[in-house]
Amino acid sequence: MNDIAKQATMEKLLHSIEVENLKNKAEIGRMLGINGTYLSMILNKNTWGKCPKSAWEAVLNWLNSGYTLNQYVQKYPASAEVKTVLVPNPIEINMPTDLQEKIKEADKQMDAILKKTIEPEPEKTAEQVIKEAVKTHPLAVEALHPKQEFTDTARLKIALDIEINLVVNGHKVSML
Repeated sequence: MNDIAKQATMEKLLHSIEVENLKNKAEIGRMLGINGTYLSMILNKNTWGKCPKSAWEAVLNWLNSGYTLNQYVQKYPASAEVKTVLVPNPIEINMPTDLQEKIKEADKQMDAILKKTIEPEPEKTAEQVIKEAVKTHPLAVEALHPKQEFTDTARLKIALDIEINLVVNGHKVSML
């Protein structure tokens, strides 16, 4: 659809809205079977490129029908509104009683399994939560054993490793 046809469609739609004294764009959109925002896009020349083709086609179908908007809704209600949705009735299946009993037993077993997995754990105190979080944290430090102490040699080794590994602008950083 070219811009000239879009302009003519917009003008005819505006004229019909004024003549029928319709104000609500959402209601007009429902009459045409489109979203009210699409109607606003059709009426605004700057947003024509964003408006979907289906909205233009719905307005063209109304224009080509020759009816007013109110008449169009009465003549073609299926395209303007969705009235009912057909849902099929459920199908009943006759099963042997032994199969029905097996299904009930399986349901009971599944319920028992689900109850075991769904039962909540007892509440933990804040201290317990913190202790567990510290143990599982990726940067957690292992505690020293009671008889274990750092020696001067170990401290010097750590300081040397840090000094070797840390370099800023080509200069070693000392930790002393």
